[in-house]
Amino acid sequence: MKLIIRHPCYASADLETDLRPKIQYLLSIGIERADLPEILPTNKAILSKDANHIVPTFDFVKQSLTSHKDLVDAIRFSGWLLGRNVSNYMVLNMIMMRAHGVPERLIRRLMSLRPSTLMVKPDRFEEAVKQSLTSHKDLVDAIRFLGWLLGRNVSKYMVPNMIMLRAHRVPDRLFRRLMSLRPSSLMVKPDWLVKQEEELGFKPWRVTFLLSVNAIAMTRKKTWDSKRELCLRLGWSKDEFFLAFRLQPMMMLCSEAKITKMMEFFGSMLGLEPSMTTKCPNLFLTSLRERIIARCFVLQVLMSNGLIEKPSRTVITAPNASKMNFIERYYAPFQVVCLM
Repeated sequence: MKLIIRHPCYASADLETDLRPKIQYLLSIGIERADLPEILPTNKAILSKDANHIVPTFDFVKQSLTSHKDLVDAIRFSGWLLGRNVSNYMVLNMIMMRAHGVPERLIRRLMSLRPSTLMVKPDRFEEAVKQSLTSHKDLVDAIRFLGWLLGRNVSKYMVPNMIMLRAHRVPDRLFRRLMSLRPSSLMVKPDWLVKQEEELGFKPWRVTFLLSVNAIAMTRKKTWDSKRELCLRLGWSKDEFFLAFRLQPMMMLCSEAKITKMMEFFGSMLGLEPSMTTKCPNLFLTSLRERIIARCFVLQVLMSNGLIEKPSRTVITAPNASKMNFIERYYAPFQVVCLM
């Protein structure tokens, strides 16, 4: 019933000619009945394509995967493959990967996670990843996290950005890491990326440089300018903004509403100067209610009982400490005292 409500097209399908033969085929090759609710809603090709078109593709995918779960996941996430001619692109791309020594287990992993990425033109497939990545794992991770990159014109943005990074002496190990984990970071306008990196003064051999490239690439120029102006209105100087961003680039991915709430809490509730928050920008990535307010309540109880002093640095660093360190320093030593 849920299937028909979500996808009315199944209600008008002919049971004997459209559905039953295909469902029986899926069951006959090992797909369990419990898996059908996961497969059918995302596979309209089961209705629109003839069984003679679906069976060859499904057989090929099944032969390429050894795990039943991988098979179900591949069909569920990329059901449109059913009915396509996989011999044009997918087979050739898999042959190319094997020719470059990619292990079968990694090819199967790619097939189960994002088989659609193997359906781009082989020359584009090889061009986008062969010259940039040296690790087989990097190859699979890059395609897994950003399969659409394989069909894009990488010479417009990615190549100039790669040249810029190498000109700034970014080590190969960090460069490959960025390419494998977040290749979309290199698909922004080169002049925008260069301008921000030079203005912020990052050291390219540090991991925070990669985080900064990622944060800048994921933030539109208009949004970036708006968040920077917000921080300045809330009391930061321009230099303090750059300092906070260098310490924790991912803070720029927080919403303006969250940044405002955080700054207002530290200012009005804790009486801290805005400049104090720039020394620990990791706090912007945590939960205000579940972490910062809860821990500040513990600190307030300890301070009101004279068990600890009230230096402003403690109020900033304590919420940022790991759970174990916070318990060992601010909770466990005072349990008995507070109960008395």
